[in-house]
Amino acid sequence: MRKYAQKVLAAFLAVLLLCGLCACADKPKAITEFNQLAELAAGLDFAPKYLQSFANGFQFTSAELIEYDGAESLALGYREPQSGEEISLYMQGKPNAEEALPPDAQEQQVGEILLTYYSRTHKFVPTDYEPTAADEAAVEAGSLLISFGSSEVEEQLSSSVSWQADGVYYQLTGMDLSLSAEEMLTMATEIIEN
Repeated sequence: MRKYAQKVLAAFLAVLLLCGLCACADKPKAITEFNQLAELAAGLDFAPKYLQSFANGFQFTSAELIEYDGAESLALGYREPQSGEEISLYMQGKPNAEEALPPDAQEQQVGEILLTYYSRTHKFVPTDYEPTAADEAAVEAGSLLISFGSSEVEEQLSSSVSWQADGVYYQLTGMDLSLSAEEMLTMATEIIEN
């Protein structure tokens, strides 16, 4: 049951990335102006840290409160104006279920905070898709996530950095990014040191 819950949460986050930040709460709260962000986050039971822009050019585009599985999260969207690439920052006050990380996951210490970078393939498949033995082995190893419900088979590479600081759980993530592990770890460090 635990692996199923992990897959459901990962699929949910993947859908958010593909469809843009969407409202999942009964009364959606979303903004596109950074100066409204403090007011949006004021009702949270945790105190998130975030930036308006990163040194590498990614700039704030939107924020939204999302309620999923009894937990409220704050999701921020960022875009790099030149490339058009998008990245999301998810923050919540309780941890997600433990998940298997790919074997090539990298860790970096920033003060007392441990950052974990990893990438994995997301395979979006039709509901009648039968996972192959290779698919199942990759899922077990943590390098593949299968999401059912698309009209055709499509693969994308997600890149993420996760960490916990002051009771807040963070995940900086994007699909098919040109950013290296080092660049994403630097972005996470900027948030921590803000």
